[in-house]
Amino acid sequence: RGSAPAWIEPAFAARTALADRLSRHTSPIAFASHEQRDIWHEGTSGMLVYSLETTARSVARFGIEHAHPFHDRRIVEFGLALPPDQRWRDGCAKALLRRAMAAHIPAAVAARRTNPAADHVFAQAIDAEGGARAFDDLPTSRLGWTRGAEIQTMHMRLRTLYQNGSPGYGSLAWTLWGILAINLWLDAASVVQYRVTATPEGAQRV
Repeated sequence: RGSAPAWIEPAFAARTALADRLSRHTSPIAFASHEQRDIWHEGTSGMLVYSLETTARSVARFGIEHAHPFHDRRIVEFGLALPPDQRWRDGCAKALLRRAMAAHIPAAVAARRTNPAADHVFAQAIDAEGGARAFDDLPTSRLGWTRGAEIQTMHMRLRTLYQNGSPGYGSLAWTLWGILAINLWLDAASVVQYRVTATPEGAQRV
């Protein structure tokens, strides 16, 4: 079974059957290894769909088409069928891809062991929106969806890790930016006056 994050109000999680919904993403296939199962989970996750759709909308504003050649089913099936040592070799990920593309990409890119991340962008964006003050009085907490104190604790931990240069701040930055973004939208859309209920009519005015 899945479990709701600690920053979600338990009553809201129960009303929306969140734990059950989180547990439904199970593979219908018996994979030969944990590695293959993890690849399948990542490739079929809701987060991937969200990421692709939001990125496509963002780059479209600049006249850029977002293409995903590695999402071709034939490529995916080929990748899943590869032996593990063709993906990882000498502690280096994407071993086969690096060799195949060696003549087409800079050597520094082919040899690097890390991937660029945007974690710091989210941490800085949270600061730009007020930092800790941005989580003082969240619309989602007033609506009974989130636990404000838990979110504030998460932000304090983010600041500590970020200031210490610890890479562990990344997942917190993404989560907190998502929380802040939906609250900024609620404020902008002036929908805080509504409370979600379990009735067939949906949202009711408070």
